[in-house]
Parts: sequence; C-alpha cells; structure tokens
Amino acid sequence: MKASEATVLAVQTVIDAYGASVDRNGFPKLMHLFNVAEKFNDDPATYVIALIHDLQKDFPQKAPALLAQYPPEVSEMIDVLTQRDGESYQSYVKRVIDSDNTLAIMVKMADITANIHRTKRQADKDIEDKAVAKYERAGGMLAKALVLKALTNKIEEKADLPDEEDSPVPEGSLLAPSSSTLQ
Repeated sequence: MKASEATVLAVQTVIDAYGASVDRNGFPKLMHLFNVAEKFNDDPATYVIALIHDLQKDFPQKAPALLAQYPPEVSEMIDVLTQRDGESYQSYVKRVIDSDNTLAIMVKMADITANIHRTKRQADKDIEDKAVAKYERAGGMLAKALVLKALTNKIEEKADLPDEEDSPVPEGSLLAPSSSTLQ
C-alpha cells in the first residue's frame, strides 16, 4: 500500500468511524485525532498510525475489521497504543515504553500533548489539574525513554566500531608507522 493510499484510507476511516461525535467537553473527536497526526505531517506512515491511534479503544467491536485494511504492523502498533481494560494509566504508559517501539512512544507523546491542551478546556479546575498532572508525568516517562533509547543506540553504534589494532591506518596518516620504524 502506498503512503498516499494509506493516508487517504486513514482519513476516510476516522471520518466514517467518528463522524460528528464529540468528546466529554463537546469538541469533535476528529479534532483530537488530527491534532495528534499533524505532528507527523512529514512522515506518512506515522501520520496514519497517529490518526487512527484511538480506533481500537473507541470502537472495540468494529476495530478488527477497520484495521484489517492496513498492513499487520499497523494493527500491531495500534494494539501497543491501546490501553487494556483494567490496566492503570501508568502501567499502560510503561507498556508502551517497554514495547521499545520509538514510533509508538512518539505517537503517545503527541497524544498526551493533545490531551493536555484538550483537558485545559475543562470547566472543572480540579479535574483539569489532576488530568494535566497525570499527562505530564506520563509525558516525562515517555521523553526519558526516548532519550535513553537514543543514547543506547549511540553507544551501540560506537561499540560496533572496529578495535584500533584491527582497523587499518591510512598510509600517510600521522598514526601510520613510518618506513624507518618498520626496518
């Protein structure tokens, strides 16, 4: 499936699934989905994941049929991004981190950012403060995981370098033995 086809399919999927439905604050649910997806405008594959990230949560009965239209890795990513029944929010975020899937972590961070902005429109200040604190803690966990993953990748890249004594030293280099030392 081409990226453009997947994007069009994702847009059509969320429009058909969500229609004019609204969140608890009366804002169209589609706004949230597009707010999350727009962070990935330069990456069509991640844009698709971000756009449909709530399908399984919001439509558990219809999601399998809707997700069957996409490659298996899309369904797997949506599964990682879906909080399980009875799973605490902190356990859910930890599971996303433990998936070791950078894209899932990035989509969840974008989701949390959108949730914070959406939550700040709450009429009840106590609910807003608690929700924002929960999202900020989760965002911190995800950001820390991304930084650790980046550092680990950097360290692994360095570890893959050949040992100095195994690597050839270019002739003429200051480190290359001179012909006088070889005699």
